[in-house]
Amino acid sequence: MAVSSEGTDTSSATGTGASQGRSRTRMPSLGVQVLIGLCLGVVIGLVTPAVGEHLKFLGDAFIRLIQMAIIPLVFPLIVLSIAKMESAKALGRLAGKTLLYFEVVTTAILVLTMVLATLAGLGKGANLTSSATGDTSNIQKSLDLGQMFLGIIPNNVFGAFSQQPAVGPFLCGFPRRRPVSYRS
Repeated sequence: MAVSSEGTDTSSATGTGASQGRSRTRMPSLGVQVLIGLCLGVVIGLVTPAVGEHLKFLGDAFIRLIQMAIIPLVFPLIVLSIAKMESAKALGRLAGKTLLYFEVVTTAILVLTMVLATLAGLGKGANLTSSATGDTSNIQKSLDLGQMFLGIIPNNVFGAFSQQPAVGPFLCGFPRRRPVSYRS
């Protein structure tokens, strides 16, 4: 409630005096925005596949940004859950179940992949004994702008500091409000 110097209420029935005159447009939720982007991507891909192919780097950038955000969110949760374990015995059981789950799922995926590859006939007729030199005329000699843009976005925050492109730390770094002064 806004109050004047005389002590009377200066706010209107619809809002406070401070927010009058400013209209704020309400954005849809993030989930709705993602669905809208997904539908637009499908429509663009169906109507003009060439434009969709040129815009592919935007989707790849979105996936990389999500991957970059996942590790800093999940890692503290894992550390916190381990720290709150009541006993080492419970922690050992959890670790054993985790390793067992990892091994079972990995083995199942490998078996399924081998079965599907065999059923689809992947690799049949491939001449693997050829010693002919490869043709290098089809090697791309120009730089793709979309791939260059994707190279800037790290897969995760920690990888940004250890991978070759030095732009990652700047992208993931925390900007300072004031520049550092080197004067003594």
